[in-house]
Amino acid sequence: MNEERDFNHLRTNQVQISQGIAMGFDQIERRLDHIREQLIEMKAYLIQNQGTVRGE
Repeated sequence: MNEERDFNHLRTNQVQISQGIAMGFDQIERRLDHIREQLIEMKAYLIQNQGTVRGE
């Protein structure tokens, strides 16, 4: 009986670890999306202001 309980405990831990990893990757993906959006905005700003940035 102890072996079954131990096995179930290990299985539950494995599921929790897998869920935690998946959640971590989701958070990383959201942060990277936000960074990508900011870079696009910065690029658009720089393209729009090419002349003024160079002092022309």
